[in-house]
Amino acid sequence: MARYTYRRMNKFKYFLIEYNHDTREVLWTEFAVEAEAFALLGIRERGKSPREEVVLFMAESIEMLKRTHSRYFGPPPLIFNEGLQSYRAS
Repeated sequence: MARYTYRRMNKFKYFLIEYNHDTREVLWTEFAVEAEAFALLGIRERGKSPREEVVLFMAESIEMLKRTHSRYFGPPPLIFNEGLQSYRAS
C-alpha cells in the first residue's frame, strides 16, 4: 500500500500562491522539488505585509487548485470589470 501511495504522490507538484487582499493580485510559482518550494515559502513569508497571504499547496495541476481554492483565483474586482467594459465599448 505504501508503494502505491508513493507513486501517486510523485505526480503532484508544489504551488506557492501569493495573494494580495487589497489588489486581489495572485502570483503563483510551480515547483517539482519540495525543498525548493519550502525555501521560497520561508523567504516570502518574512517579507509579506499583513494584507498578503503566502501559502503552499500540493496538487496535480494549477487548474485543480483553481477549482479547489477558487478564492485565490476568483473574478477580478468589480472596478476592474467596469473599466474593462468601458475600454471595450470605446
